[in-house]
Amino acid sequence: MLVLTAAFGLITLAILWRARVQLTAARGLALGLALALVAAVIGAPKNSFWNQSFALVAVGLLLAVDAADLRLRSLGRADLILLGIWLAGAVVWAAMWFVPPWKSGPLLAVITILESSGLYGMLALWLVLVRRLAIPIEAGAASQALPVTAPG
Repeated sequence: MLVLTAAFGLITLAILWRARVQLTAARGLALGLALALVAAVIGAPKNSFWNQSFALVAVGLLLAVDAADLRLRSLGRADLILLGIWLAGAVVWAAMWFVPPWKSGPLLAVITILESSGLYGMLALWLVLVRRLAIPIEAGAASQALPVTAPG
């Protein structure tokens, strides 16, 4: 598990490094922060309701920069499907957290898969953020670049 978590962290770091040009604009910075937050929640040692609640901040950042008017069609079909998977996973995981299922019986395999629905949803949200961050800065967004000053 430690190796997988470290590998996931390195993949996230590589994605952020590759998108370093986008991170100079407000949109890219918001998406980069959301991606780092989601990756941290995925890599957290405990999958809890409170850890999952941090995903709302990431979704808020995503909506603020890519769907500020709350018209989700601007996100595209694939991203909407992935966001739907995130939301469904979060709802299923929260329901199982509020009403813990039984730990034996013929449906134990299904219950085990459902208990990981929060992780599956967070991975879908991570993928949405990776996809959105890969969109290059438009020519007009260059004027919105964050100021970079040299030390000293």
